[in-house]
Amino acid sequence: MYDAVVVHNGRGYEFTLDGNANRNLFERLLATVTFRLASASAIDHVTDTYASPLYGYTIGVDPNWRVTSATVPIDDQASTDATAFDDIKVLQTDTTIQVAAHELGTLSFDQFLANTKADRDQDPTLSGSCKPGDPSTWTTVPVGIAHTGRVMVLCNFEQVFVHAGNRVYEFTWGHGTFNTDEHLPFSDFAQVLKTVSFEAAPSPLP
Repeated sequence: MYDAVVVHNGRGYEFTLDGNANRNLFERLLATVTFRLASASAIDHVTDTYASPLYGYTIGVDPNWRVTSATVPIDDQASTDATAFDDIKVLQTDTTIQVAAHELGTLSFDQFLANTKADRDQDPTLSGSCKPGDPSTWTTVPVGIAHTGRVMVLCNFEQVFVHAGNRVYEFTWGHGTFNTDEHLPFSDFAQVLKTVSFEAAPSPLP
């Protein structure tokens, strides 16, 4: 194993080559490396807070992001995709963060996740390779200070489900194109999720 570490423009870079290779190959690979100025992150200016008037949570936002609030609870049969979600359009990306809250009722969180997976399995717009795996295999991400979300991976978007109170909050990381270079990186989305607070959530939903 060969390993090299270099500091450039305030960042530390580590390069590792492991396997059936010699040092000459490692040095030739290192000679091809170039550094360029990192582009600004879309979350550099997340300095404001959006408070959802319908679902009650708060989340950090850039003041320039375009936010459209939900008007009909997602559990209401009269709701549509256009009315049930808080839409947060992330500036300089093709990403929109969508948020809604479902009442759990008598369901457990695990039962809710199982039902959600079953719904996705029956969705004719999702191909077989886009179907989510069993919820027990879903990874987790921190949401706010004290909550943990479960990540459902689909094609070109992912959804994070969080149990807070008697609700499940749904945070969608969705995109307008299939060009990953235009997406808000999921790592940045995860940082935004850390700004979430559920303290303001009323109960029950109207």
